[in-house]
Amino acid sequence: MGAVYGVVVPNTDGKAGMASLLLKPGAVADAASLASLFEFVGRELPPYAQPMFLRIRTREVGGEHEQSPISARVHADLLAVPRVGMSLPL
Repeated sequence: MGAVYGVVVPNTDGKAGMASLLLKPGAVADAASLASLFEFVGRELPPYAQPMFLRIRTREVGGEHEQSPISARVHADLLAVPRVGMSLPL
């Protein structure tokens, strides 16, 4: 499950795309799985549709099947930047 929304990037015009993804129970966002995800996004989506940032969540937030961008912004375990190929724990 996930949500996609725009985020403000300081000193730029407009917003950048952020996708928030909820991992299945027991799944791990390790370097190999992130690299595979980055490769998939780059191969399957045109550049204008690729999110600039990914928030990876490992737990459900709020009610069942909630896709609120607010909760996705606040409750994340990992921030990834696909075009750069890096990730940071939050």
